[in-house]
Amino acid sequence: MTREFARQRICRNILPGTGPVGAGGDQGRDFETYKTYLDDLFVIDDTKLFEGVSKDGNVFFACSLQEKIAPKIKFDIKSIFSHTQEKRPVIYFCVEDVSIAKRNELIKWCRCEYGIDLQILDGRALSENLSDPDIFWIAEQYLHIPSEMYPTPTNDDEYYEKYRERWVENNEQPYNFSDFHEIKYGLRKATFEEKLKPDLVPWLNTINKFLSDGGDYIKSRVQYEICVAALRGQNNLNAYKDIIRDYFKDIEEIQDPAKLTDVGVLLMYCSGAKHLGQLDIEASYLHDLSRKYMDRTDYFLENTIGINTRCSLLENKARAFMFPHLESVEPNIKIDKTFECWQELVDTVEKAALFPLEHFSDTLAVLTPMIGKDPRFLKIAHRVDQLLAERAGGFTAAAKCRDRAVAFYDNNQILLAIDHLHRAKINWFSAETLRGTIIASRFIAEAYSELGLMYAAKLYLLSALFLAFHSRDDDVQDYISKSFFQIAEMLYKSGEWLTFFSVMELALLSHHHYDSQPLIFDEHDNRVKVFIYGTIVRTLSQRFWPEVSKHVEVKFSKWALDQKLREELTLLVDEQDESSYWKKTSIEDIWLQLEENLSGKPFNDVGEVRKIGWKALGVEWEVCFENSYELTRVVEEFVAILQVVLADLAMDDLQVLPVKVKINAYLTKEDRMKFSEQFDSKKLEWDVELPRFKDKILQEPDYHTQNTLAYALSVLGYCTTLSQKEFQQKIKTALENDLISKTFFTRPYPELYREVLTSKLFMEEEKNTLDVIEPDRIYNLHEYPELTWNNDDGKFFSTEEATKYVQNRYNRLSLLMSVVWPKILSSDKHRSFFEELKKKGYKDWHLSLIVCNAVANYVARKKVWTGFVNHIYMQKLQETIINILNGKLNEEIYQLNIDEIDAENFQMHDKTSFASMMKTWGLVIHAPVPNFQAIKQFMRERYKVFETDVPHDALFTE
Repeated sequence: MTREFARQRICRNILPGTGPVGAGGDQGRDFETYKTYLDDLFVIDDTKLFEGVSKDGNVFFACSLQEKIAPKIKFDIKSIFSHTQEKRPVIYFCVEDVSIAKRNELIKWCRCEYGIDLQILDGRALSENLSDPDIFWIAEQYLHIPSEMYPTPTNDDEYYEKYRERWVENNEQPYNFSDFHEIKYGLRKATFEEKLKPDLVPWLNTINKFLSDGGDYIKSRVQYEICVAALRGQNNLNAYKDIIRDYFKDIEEIQDPAKLTDVGVLLMYCSGAKHLGQLDIEASYLHDLSRKYMDRTDYFLENTIGINTRCSLLENKARAFMFPHLESVEPNIKIDKTFECWQELVDTVEKAALFPLEHFSDTLAVLTPMIGKDPRFLKIAHRVDQLLAERAGGFTAAAKCRDRAVAFYDNNQILLAIDHLHRAKINWFSAETLRGTIIASRFIAEAYSELGLMYAAKLYLLSALFLAFHSRDDDVQDYISKSFFQIAEMLYKSGEWLTFFSVMELALLSHHHYDSQPLIFDEHDNRVKVFIYGTIVRTLSQRFWPEVSKHVEVKFSKWALDQKLREELTLLVDEQDESSYWKKTSIEDIWLQLEENLSGKPFNDVGEVRKIGWKALGVEWEVCFENSYELTRVVEEFVAILQVVLADLAMDDLQVLPVKVKINAYLTKEDRMKFSEQFDSKKLEWDVELPRFKDKILQEPDYHTQNTLAYALSVLGYCTTLSQKEFQQKIKTALENDLISKTFFTRPYPELYREVLTSKLFMEEEKNTLDVIEPDRIYNLHEYPELTWNNDDGKFFSTEEATKYVQNRYNRLSLLMSVVWPKILSSDKHRSFFEELKKKGYKDWHLSLIVCNAVANYVARKKVWTGFVNHIYMQKLQETIINILNGKLNEEIYQLNIDEIDAENFQMHDKTSFASMMKTWGLVIHAPVPNFQAIKQFMRERYKVFETDVPHDALFTE
């Protein structure tokens, strides 16, 4: 293999030396064209020698499979030059990877000892070079690499046009493996590129020639390529059923483990084609093949010693467990077994230097939309990223992470996309890969905006702009205007419409300064979108909000537009027909459209007080603050950090109550942030004093940023019903997964904000003179799918446990109810109250609980009440409840006059009953003033208090 590689990449004229690695060799030569300076009898154990002649002179080659390669290289070079006086460069091939430091040490030693140059091509270097499309055939032929791992053809048509001319236009006759490689390249391009689909049939006709003239080895590969092309390019395999049966006929006799990969992939294709109606073949046939494939895989696993081969076999076995017809004729996939095989693979692969880890990572990316949400998948994918970073560098790991992020995003799994993009961003963040970092940052922003988290999005757009603007690399300059336009788009979507017009001034200036052909409208799609947004804002403000419109038009007049485009945009607003949507539609209908399409109220950036609102995790968030430049910068930072936290923790079930949170923000002269609680039963409210941002040199999260993060987490802590210990563990895990780096990127938010929007462009005075638009019209915040309140069964809920709890309540409250319930039924006012609760869906055990708490409260008050709740009262109340539950009723209960318990008492215990049920499930209310309505909704939806019951004697009888 190394001789073929040397011919293709180093020099064409190769002189073989001795026999195979690990053998004495027969000193025979395949070619005698050139003189060799090595003794005919010269042999080095475990080393293959050959020579080459290049335009720069003769070269010695050596290769070895040994581990601990450094001493082996020295030994071999000493052996070579002990048998010849000719001083030539040495190119050494080895399987083991050689570190840069060790490589440089060996090169220096070789120069000092022998005065010659040494070049080392280790396993990683060979792997990367052999993945080039023009020489991948070497890996296929000598390493038996599966066809499935063939490198994806690039968009560069240089190879394609060359091969097409030879094989399609000139219709040459192929005869060897190199010819097959060229034809396969063309066939793959025509299969997967829409514009080349007309060439697909000619390529299929060309590759078919091998079926009659090629050997068995090429024949099976040709059959594989034909089937892949027919399925992926033509969506129909029915015409090739004979080829399929011929390909699989020897599945039980496969001798080469490497062939299992191609066989497994094609079997998966055929199973999928059967399901999609693209292959009319018996399910029983696929079941039989699947079983035989698994048996053959297990055979090789039991009889394989090599760790690289074992990893490949584990990957094949994992794939086999995903065969729909493995277990039976009826489709049934064993995904748990797949994860088990993958886990064993990643536990083993660190020692398997030649296992194609990148290809396995690509396989995970393909499967991401189907099983990517499974925690086992995420664990394995993250471990593969770590291994890739160690083996091929952080950039490679970042690229694979990004591929999965794209798959998640395209499948509307935005939270997982964000998580993977953050991982990619971290691995890319260096001067050499700055472009990738900027792309990832803009992608992260787009993902946050898809969730309505516009200030988290703005944080990453401001960071992307900062990186592009301050870079000396001309390669990223085009992202300056792109980031500006994207920021403008976010401002429009978040309802900051006046600020949108200010940022558009800068966006257009940067567009003219940095973009190629800025005046050609069709060349820049990002401009089209923001011009549409600008037209909508101008039209609506002129029609409904004329005072704001005056400022909008002033800002529009400052946009850097050529005269023709300005006139066209002006006409779009001024000459709209009265029958046009924006002219004829009522404000009520337009408002509904805005609620559906925006993440914030229109023109929420005008007026003396600003309000930022959004919905996430079932919580309605609102931040209110004075509309000043200095306060806006630090408030938006707080909001951005809070939104990043919400997205980061959203994939975990925090058992959040559906409450309202209001934060009133102020500037303070102090250096520390201060919080004060203003809670009531309807909302959680805080007054927060934020320090003024102080400019300073800063390269990492400062105290202020970390303090802001701590307070954001504290706010969320009041919304969760998890215990403090459980919530702290969630936070710990998030911090271990780089939560801090997600909230701080490049520079502090206030500094990034100032880079884009100066105090002059902010227009504080103008904004404060304007009235808030539509002050009396409610703006209903849009709720985004992945951030909606989780109303699935509670984290700790189980029907079995709930049934036990209910039965226990019936058992332990039966004596109390036998005494008290008749008294309630005899009281018209109390009977009607409980009848109403029954109509609302309350179960009898729930009514019993309300009665128990109300009666216990009555007894405790009668005994020790002093006008306020104290520890003596609480102790007596607890004692009474325990006695009731244990069947020990106080004399006061037997003699109870039910009318002495007022209706408000029962109503109060109706509210508090839901809170008392939470304790049963280990849930905690953290707010000092409970929101009983939110608690009731939480327990009804997630812990099924209106659904769970057991057979019992009914309280109400007909």
